[in-house]
Amino acid sequence: MTRGTLYCIDDTSVFYSIEFNGDMYPEGHGDNILSALRYDVDNITDFKKLITSFNEKEFHYEEKLLYKANIKNFFEKDTINKLKVIDFSKDYFKRFFSDWIFIKNDSSEDILLINANSKKEFILKSFSTIRLKFGNINYYSFHYDKKFDFKKRNKYI
Repeated sequence: MTRGTLYCIDDTSVFYSIEFNGDMYPEGHGDNILSALRYDVDNITDFKKLITSFNEKEFHYEEKLLYKANIKNFFEKDTINKLKVIDFSKDYFKRFFSDWIFIKNDSSEDILLINANSKKEFILKSFSTIRLKFGNINYYSFHYDKKFDFKKRNKYI
C-alpha cells in the first residue's frame, strides 16, 4: 500500500490530513488529489471539504481526518532570506512518514523546500501546489493568480 498525507498552509496555520493508506501514487489517487489541491482549494475550508469528500468516496475512515500542526515547530527559519523552510532531509520519517506528501501553499509567502536526498533547494511559490515522494519533489504545479476563476472540476469536491 502506498500512503499519502495532504497539507494546506495559509498565513497563520498548517493543516494536514490523516495518512491515507492505499494507491496515493500518481496513477492511483495522486494525480486527482494534486489537481483538487491546485484548482479546488483556495482556503482551509476548501481543504477540509476535500479531505472529507475524498475520505467518503475512497477510504471510509472513521477516525479524525484533519489535524492542525504547531506552526512554530513546523517550519525552520532561513535567517539569510527570512523564508519559511521545510527541510525534508532532516528526520523525514519522524516528521512526515508518508510515501507521498501533497502541499498546497495557500499563504502569501513563498516557502523554501529542501529535497530529502539531494538537499537541493526549491521555492514553493505562494498559491502553488507540490507533490513529493519520500521528501523529494515529484511534481510542481506552477504559481497561478488566485484571482483567476478556475472552475471547480475535480471529482472530490
